[in-house]
Amino acid sequence: MFYALEECPLIQMNSTNTDYDHPDIVYDFFKKLPPEANNVICGEHLLLNHSLSHVGILDFAKFVYFIRPGSHTIQDMMRSGVFTPNNCLLHYSYRLQRICEMARKTPGAVLLTWEDLQAGRGMDLVGNYLRVPYRFTQPKVSPFSKNNKVAPEILKKADECYERYYYYLRQFDLVRSV
Repeated sequence: MFYALEECPLIQMNSTNTDYDHPDIVYDFFKKLPPEANNVICGEHLLLNHSLSHVGILDFAKFVYFIRPGSHTIQDMMRSGVFTPNNCLLHYSYRLQRICEMARKTPGAVLLTWEDLQAGRGMDLVGNYLRVPYRFTQPKVSPFSKNNKVAPEILKKADECYERYYYYLRQFDLVRSV
């Protein structure tokens, strides 16, 4: 999805690993943009909970939440070689918890799932939400490959975690595909 958004000439996507712990960081970011970028929407790829720790930013920024099943995410995390299976599960569950906390405070934001993108749904919702007159290409979603280093009980817990938090997210005032 990151790359599909990046294709739009009206959107500048970033993956800077910046910690947004104060609104001034966002304002400073915009001050550094060249004048021709005044009409550009800037996006940031937030993967870590601490990347957005100041709740005041939730009041003026727009958010597109993307979640995918736990077993697939855990297996991808394990391929990085950084995490143990239990650490993957903890990181994944804390990430979903933080997404729920943020989503509760950002009514009207967009929630997309891996299944939405697989089925070719959702990018029109993002365009409407961001008010971008652009027809996004549907992101290519590759099938998951299995990582046999993860015990089935860890994968089961991860999928149960996904279902639980996805249930919570559906209770919030978010825009979702049907």
